[in-house]
Amino acid sequence: MKKLLQLEYIKYTRSNLFYIFLGLFVAILALSEIITVHVGTTAGLKFGFPDVWGNLVYVASWLNFFLGLMILISITSEYQSRTFRQHVVDGMEKMDIFIAKYLYAIGLAIFAVLFVAITVIIAGYSASAPGSNADMFKGSEILGRYFLQVLGYMSMAIFFAFLFRNTSVGIIVYLFYM
Repeated sequence: MKKLLQLEYIKYTRSNLFYIFLGLFVAILALSEIITVHVGTTAGLKFGFPDVWGNLVYVASWLNFFLGLMILISITSEYQSRTFRQHVVDGMEKMDIFIAKYLYAIGLAIFAVLFVAITVIIAGYSASAPGSNADMFKGSEILGRYFLQVLGYMSMAIFFAFLFRNTSVGIIVYLFYM
């Protein structure tokens, strides 16, 4: 299992697609949360703690498809380049390959949750009144639901990637699912 996770790490960190999609996710998420807080505070909405958790996690939930697309494209490209077949020929089991892909998705979901938590805390500090940060983690339990949502979107992407094994068909079905 450790060998498979090392292979996954090597494959994804050397892929330009990984950095493009991850960069898009981070940049669009940060920009959308900055715009949401700015527009919301000028319109008189509350974006201080604890209200900021629900509002900004909702904004972040609209960007989950980037992570799912990244997983889907990477898995289908491995089918097209016959990497899966080579792993099986090298003596690995199909279930281990699937588990490694899913563990990669879990790691990506943890990264997404941590990044959203950091941006929410920064936005909450910037939008809250001075001295009102006593209950800053009240409402943060929504991050658990966000983790399940991100993992669900990536699970559907993994399902469509293994089902169709074709990038274009998988993306079309995944976007229609969304």
